[in-house]
Amino acid sequence: MLRKAIFAGSFYDSSPSRLKQEIENWINTSRIPALKEEIMGVISPHAGYMYSGFCGAHSYKLLSQKKFKTAIIIHPSHRGNHFSFSVSPYQKYATPLGELSLNAELAEELFAKGAEVIDDWYHQNEHSMEVQLPFLAYLNPEVKVVPIMIGNQTKEVSSRLSELISGYLDKDTVLVVSSDLSHYHSAQEAEEMDRKLIEQIKSKDTDSFYSSIRTGRTEACGFAGIMTLMHLAEKSEGSSFKELLYTHSGAASGDYGQVVGYLSAALLRG
Repeated sequence: MLRKAIFAGSFYDSSPSRLKQEIENWINTSRIPALKEEIMGVISPHAGYMYSGFCGAHSYKLLSQKKFKTAIIIHPSHRGNHFSFSVSPYQKYATPLGELSLNAELAEELFAKGAEVIDDWYHQNEHSMEVQLPFLAYLNPEVKVVPIMIGNQTKEVSSRLSELISGYLDKDTVLVVSSDLSHYHSAQEAEEMDRKLIEQIKSKDTDSFYSSIRTGRTEACGFAGIMTLMHLAEKSEGSSFKELLYTHSGAASGDYGQVVGYLSAALLRG
C-alpha cells in the first residue's frame, strides 16, 4: 500500500530536480560542527519549506554524520486526538526524490505492544510526517521509516512511547521528532516563549516543560514528541541536547507581526 505525497507542490516543490537543488543548497549552507557523540535523535520543524526548510536542514545535515538504516518519525496529528498513538500502516512512501519503505518488522512489534489502529485517512492527510520524508530520501534513499503519529498529547502518552521505543535506538536507528514551536505571536513574543521552551528541553526538565505548555506560557504543536525525546534523554546516561538553529517564519516572510517558531536540535549521547 503506497502513501501518496499529497503535500508535494504546496508544502514543498514537486519537481525532483528543483527540490533536490533546494535541499542541497540548505544542507551546504548549514553550519554544523563535526561531533564525536552518538546522535540519538533530532527535532525538526514541519511548516512549508519556504518558511522552515533551512531550519530543518540543520537537523538533517547533522544526521548525515550517522550511518542509520531506520528513521522513527514521531509527529503530531493535526486532524484528530481521539487516540494515543498510531503507527502508519503504509508499506511505501512516495516522495519526489523516490519511494521510501516501511520497516515492517519494527512497525509490527509496535502494533503488538499497543499502537492503536485508526483510519488510514489520518496517516495519509498528515503533513507533519510527510515534510520529513524528502530530507530523509535525499540523505539516505535506502532508509526504512516508521512513522508514529500522536493524537492525544499527554505526559502519559509520551512516557509510554519512550518506554516502547527506547530499546530500538541503536547505531542503526535514529529518531526524528516533528514539531513547530509557538504560533501566531509577534516575533518578540515568540522569541521569548520559544527561548523558555528551548532551555527546558536542554535541561531535560519534563515537568516544567509540560506545565508551561499546559498553562500556555510556551507552545509546540508536537510537544508530546519532544517530551518523548526528553524522556529518552533521562534514560540515557551522558546524554545532552544541542540546539542547532532557532528561527521563525518572519525571517523568511518579512512579517514580524504573527510568526511561527522553528527549532532544529539534537539529542546526543556519549
